[in-house]
Amino acid sequence: MGVLRLLAIMCALLGATESFAVFDVQALVGYGRTRYTLDFERLNTETDNTYGGLVGTVSAHVNYKQIPIALGLTFDYTTQDMTNSSDTTLGEDLSGYELGAEIYAWLPIGKMSSIYFKFGYVFMGQYQLGFDVFDVDYVPEGLLVHGGFKIGFTNNVGLLIEGGVPSTGITEAKRDGEDLKVKKEFKKVTRWDVKVGLQYGI
Repeated sequence: MGVLRLLAIMCALLGATESFAVFDVQALVGYGRTRYTLDFERLNTETDNTYGGLVGTVSAHVNYKQIPIALGLTFDYTTQDMTNSSDTTLGEDLSGYELGAEIYAWLPIGKMSSIYFKFGYVFMGQYQLGFDVFDVDYVPEGLLVHGGFKIGFTNNVGLLIEGGVPSTGITEAKRDGEDLKVKKEFKKVTRWDVKVGLQYGI
């Protein structure tokens, strides 16, 4: 009985379609956009900066009992240049990373393709805003939501087309080592990105 059970599990793993992969890894790259409205109280300066540039994501998920929901971790890295500013002397670039946990849910379309959604929460990371005369470092947190479409090439490999909203929360920030009043000085943060990539599932 034990041997038969083991064979059944092995057949299930080998025969699982990508839509119900037991384990998957995703790698995506694309374009991201970030906008900050900042009010530096002690400098009596307010600026509205928009950044754009490269975004990369690597994530991995584990599926349980062949249902279209998986749990995993996601890592994002971005490096963006300022594209527009209300004060050209403030704001040059943005770079950093974030790590979060996410739920990956999908609706299979045929045998190998699907529509999918990701809902997660960022719990650690580090970003830096580069200015002409100082840098601002901050720690991100908050919800992230993405959705997309996967086109399966084989049972194991698929093309991902994805867009969504990364986290916009901030737990703490420093300007050249000096603490900032996050809720007051970071008045507004908006972000979005679009990416393409590959998924490998087993």
